[in-house]
Amino acid sequence: MTGPADIETCGQLAAALRAGDDAGAASIAGRAGIPSALLTCWALGPRGTTAPDDAATALSCISALAAGVSAPVRELSGPAVLDLVADAVEIVAEPDAGHPWLRGITALEGGDCPGVRDLLMARAAEGSGRCDEARLLIGSCLRERPAWGRPSVTRWSTSCARATGRARSNSH
Repeated sequence: MTGPADIETCGQLAAALRAGDDAGAASIAGRAGIPSALLTCWALGPRGTTAPDDAATALSCISALAAGVSAPVRELSGPAVLDLVADAVEIVAEPDAGHPWLRGITALEGGDCPGVRDLLMARAAEGSGRCDEARLLIGSCLRERPAWGRPSVTRWSTSCARATGRARSNSH
């Protein structure tokens, strides 16, 4: 793949995932640059709760980030889309390594939706085990987007805090 997948291709992928067509989804995901690890996301599967349009939009944004280009920030402003993209960023993060989508994430412009880049950077940090950095970025998100509040921005940070606590307790 040379660039991000178009919305139609991502809509086909969303439909294949919702239908439980694993082979079809894997084929489309390969063409769209979507990592296979993301094909098991329950929100996109047969019993998923994500609307098909939101799923296609999120997959399109993921494809753009994976291709190293900015996703349309306005598309990321919807909570369902942003949650899926942020989950994907965390899932593909590699411990103690640079994020494979870093070029696409850093290319995001705040514009109409400030805080998105910091949120995705926080999720990348969390996925790679850098919880202190993630907490700093969460603070930045909340300063830029106070309306996101604790539940929507920091619900996932609890797992990072728990992991840090376990790591500390296991090291004694």
